[in-house]
Amino acid sequence: MSRTGTILAALGQLIRDSVHGGLLKVLALLSRLLFFVLVVPVLLAGELTVYIYINSIALIIAIIAIVGMNDELPRIISGDASKARGYFRSSIVLNIVVMLLLLAMSVWPSVPLGVALFGAATIASRFVGGIVRSVDPAVYERLQNLPWVLFIICAVALRLDNAFDLLIARAASTVLVTCYCLIALGRQTHRGARTAPLPLPALFRRARSHGFTKLVSNLSLLGISRAPVLLPVWLAMDADLDPVAFAVAVGEIVVQFGLIPANRAYAVWCRQPPTKLRDWYHAITLSLLLAAALAGLSIVILLIANALQMLPEQAPGNAMLTQALVLYALVSAFYALRYLVWARGVLEYRIVLLSVGMLAGCAVAIRCVDIGMWFAACAVIALIGFGALAVSSRRYFTG
Repeated sequence: MSRTGTILAALGQLIRDSVHGGLLKVLALLSRLLFFVLVVPVLLAGELTVYIYINSIALIIAIIAIVGMNDELPRIISGDASKARGYFRSSIVLNIVVMLLLLAMSVWPSVPLGVALFGAATIASRFVGGIVRSVDPAVYERLQNLPWVLFIICAVALRLDNAFDLLIARAASTVLVTCYCLIALGRQTHRGARTAPLPLPALFRRARSHGFTKLVSNLSLLGISRAPVLLPVWLAMDADLDPVAFAVAVGEIVVQFGLIPANRAYAVWCRQPPTKLRDWYHAITLSLLLAAALAGLSIVILLIANALQMLPEQAPGNAMLTQALVLYALVSAFYALRYLVWARGVLEYRIVLLSVGMLAGCAVAIRCVDIGMWFAACAVIALIGFGALAVSSRRYFTG
């Protein structure tokens, strides 16, 4: 094949992969929206709070446990299918653990088992994602997006009305897609020798040494996003948290939308590390426009939903929802600016301090202010954190 033909074939494949990934993202985001319209109204009182609480705890534990291995594996494998096959055995073991926990959860539903189940499913999914990401991006897109589609189908079809059934359905959807992705990748890589994998303890140490600061920052930002549900439970505060949990779940969709352009910008910055002052200005502009667009579009959708009376009884008032939408838009802006600084390779520990400081500020705000102002207070803290990062990173960009 000529060089022109090779380039055209590669371009065609890139377009097909992009369309495939884009359609899956749209389906996943639509499924998240349908969760509020079709599933939340059926839930019993208090069950949404329990679901978000267990989901949050399990996600935090999973992020700590996997300690960035899902980001380190693509660099180790580097698209080599024989290296990917070396990690299949570990992936199968992880999925067997999830299946055993699914069985236990269906017999003895409880909060600890729910945390263990969803945490194990998340670890297995992220570990397999690290394996397939550099070998087959199309399979990785399915792994990222199909679990939500299966979950919403299952929840609606079975009319699940409590947190434990939702967790079982969510974990089952995740493990089914994870196993499918392993089988799909295995069919592509069944020929040829299997390269011995890097031992898991060595992989753990390598991931920890390369990504500890990013891990702490990610955990802190996740804590800010979930603090309005986690902290009141831990502090035994007397408050109706279902409306708060609804606002948090809606805010997570805003963050997911915001991460799409932020991640794409980060990929560009990693290929061409930003050093010029104009790069800093572009990043500030991108972050602020992203926050404004997310908040504005979300508020318009909220007004339309109100006009059509689509919001369930668990939904909070317009004031709280609007505050939450602004908070999560600002968190997305912080993500985008943080990616610029990471790509520049500076201020890693200052980002950690800022993230932890923002989390501490949110904790104080939730403890001290009225529940109706929780999201507004956290939004002010997020805005201060964004400004501090913008000012402190300015001197690293010149020319």
